[in-house]
Amino acid sequence: MRLILTGSSNVLLVPRLSDSLAGRIEILRLYPLAQIELERAPPAFLNALFSDRQIFPPGRTLLGQLLETFVFGEIAKQAAAHPERIGLYHLRDKDGYEVDIVVQRGTQHVGIEVKAASSVHEADFRGIKRLRELLGVRFHGGIVLYDGDHVLPFGERLLAVPLSALWSRIPRRTAHIAD
Repeated sequence: MRLILTGSSNVLLVPRLSDSLAGRIEILRLYPLAQIELERAPPAFLNALFSDRQIFPPGRTLLGQLLETFVFGEIAKQAAAHPERIGLYHLRDKDGYEVDIVVQRGTQHVGIEVKAASSVHEADFRGIKRLRELLGVRFHGGIVLYDGDHVLPFGERLLAVPLSALWSRIPRRTAHIAD
């Protein structure tokens, strides 16, 4: 007979088990899928580590995608703990406008663009400006999260904000989206 027992309980810490599991238990650590598994590719990085040539392909696009995923995860965790219902969405329209994360609280929306860069340009707000056009009065503001140190204004209700704002305390006297 074969049984598969899954769960997050550590059976070694359960004080009393009704049956001994000696010889019948195997503990496997399961990690989330790696990017190479999602792309069904061989483990090129590990293979390159042990090859004589050690060729590493450029991966700036992948870094941006990983950063977007990290930011989304951080915002999703904060949203789950928020007393109000917070909706998280992604916008991509037929004309190629895109916003990485659209946060909705009630009828208000904030667009967030994530950049793996230390500088921000007007063009980085392209998708957010489109979101503003689509939402009208329901648009509360837009930010570009970037790898910089300063909050920078980019027009009405548009700011560039350091990534560190995700986990830092925000000072009382700082720029607000509605400013």
